[in-house]
Amino acid sequence: GHLAATWTGRCDKVVFTTPKSDNKEDDHFFDQILADDRYHVVVVNGSSSRKDLWLRLKDGFIKSWDLLKDTFDFVIKCDDDTYVIVENLKERLKSLDPSEKSILGHVLYDQDTKFMSGGSGMVMSRAGFQAIVEEGFLGKDKPCDLPIKNYKQLKMQIDDDLQVGACATLLDFKFYTSENNGQITFFPFKLESHLISGMVVSWWRDNRIECRNLEVSECPSSYPIAFHYVTPVEMYRLEYLLYTAKLHISPE
Repeated sequence: GHLAATWTGRCDKVVFTTPKSDNKEDDHFFDQILADDRYHVVVVNGSSSRKDLWLRLKDGFIKSWDLLKDTFDFVIKCDDDTYVIVENLKERLKSLDPSEKSILGHVLYDQDTKFMSGGSGMVMSRAGFQAIVEEGFLGKDKPCDLPIKNYKQLKMQIDDDLQVGACATLLDFKFYTSENNGQITFFPFKLESHLISGMVVSWWRDNRIECRNLEVSECPSSYPIAFHYVTPVEMYRLEYLLYTAKLHISPE
């Protein structure tokens, strides 16, 4: 319930996707949030295990598009340990066109594939989300079915963010980085690893696409949008620091 109690309350619409469960606590939680018509729950195929990541994403995208259709401009797909500053995201999206096939997030490159870090969130335009569902998953050739056809990946990958990147490339998406004045706004790893040089994730430091011209500790933007690996307790902490805590500014 921490997502419903924190940042998702500032979204216009929210869709929770979940595998089928016999847990009565889950049923009680969903009954509570469904009292708010901004919230929707979609039961997806597959188990909760990592091996079914792509199956869950694909089914979740298809069912979410069927549910929402043309009632949104942009959608962010993220994990349950992601925290989003919705106001900053909406400001960033003002310059983008929902009718252009596009994807926004923290750009990474691995295994000959450009993709957005799934943990800090992948933002797709309405046209992009529609294209992935109607062309990539349900179209005549189903180009985004696994293994992705005519793509240079040599082996099957279960990482859903990497597969979305490959699919977006095949469908001629415009890729937008998270950068704001050369600094990152989507944080794919724990926040401290982006703030403290000694805690940086070495793979990201050596292979980063974003913020290549600055020291790691200089990369975080003053206008952050999304954080990954955020615990439920940390979400409430962020809510307090961002929306309740005030600064006493002494006059000069």
